[in-house]
Amino acid sequence: MCDTLIGYPVTHVPIVISKPGIYRLANDLALTTPPPGNSSGSIAITISSNDVILDFDGHSLTASGAANTHNSAAVAINSDHVTVRNGTIIGFGAAIGGGGNATTIEHLTCQSQIGQYAIGGLGQDSLVEGCRVTNPSLGVSTGIGIFLAGSGVIEDCTVSDLRPATPAAAYVFVTNFAQGIPPSTTEFTGIVRHCVVSNLPAGATNSTGVTSSADNTVVDDCSFYSIGTPFQPLGGCEFIVKQSTFRACGNSFTGTAITDGGGNALVQ
Repeated sequence: MCDTLIGYPVTHVPIVISKPGIYRLANDLALTTPPPGNSSGSIAITISSNDVILDFDGHSLTASGAANTHNSAAVAINSDHVTVRNGTIIGFGAAIGGGGNATTIEHLTCQSQIGQYAIGGLGQDSLVEGCRVTNPSLGVSTGIGIFLAGSGVIEDCTVSDLRPATPAAAYVFVTNFAQGIPPSTTEFTGIVRHCVVSNLPAGATNSTGVTSSADNTVVDDCSFYSIGTPFQPLGGCEFIVKQSTFRACGNSFTGTAITDGGGNALVQ
């Protein structure tokens, strides 16, 4: 539910939120020119305070023209206990960039991002829920839809039609893969449930549905369609896959470091 008329109204961008509280978009907003002195990395909304709720209130935030670069971000989070919710982000390098611990991203639609990822870099104990990432023409070879950099949960999300650039540069997480959801990094636990990952291109070196280097990653009640490799365990990662459906995928819920938790199905 949107908190209509609750919170401090955000009426323009760029803006820096430096105090705790509830903020809401008062209307649809667009960033068309980079802030002075920052031509290469435009940020529409920077959150530098802990304990902030940013409610889009059903509105959109769009990047266009000179502001729509690979290094730009709609919302850059540099603090902990931040929630961003209820709206649409169109363009930008990243829809959500950076992020401290205990970040919540919920009920966002992210379209046509052109950077390394659509939603990424969120820290320990973060949650991404009810989000839709679609058709980003990501500007690097990795093409990440949702990226948690610590233990956390990705739930009720859809990632589809990622289109990474021709592999040309290494990315710190994994090189030359189109990744739908890499849920977390070393020595953490990731949970991916009730998600749909589809139409990741095999034109990259591989297309991978869920990539993880967490100690344990649980994939529960998810659907995978037209993906070269649904799971990519890195390092000591162990996947447990259960109650999930696979259609037109290269391999599915078996393999090295992948445990069949039961209830999985291959669909023709």
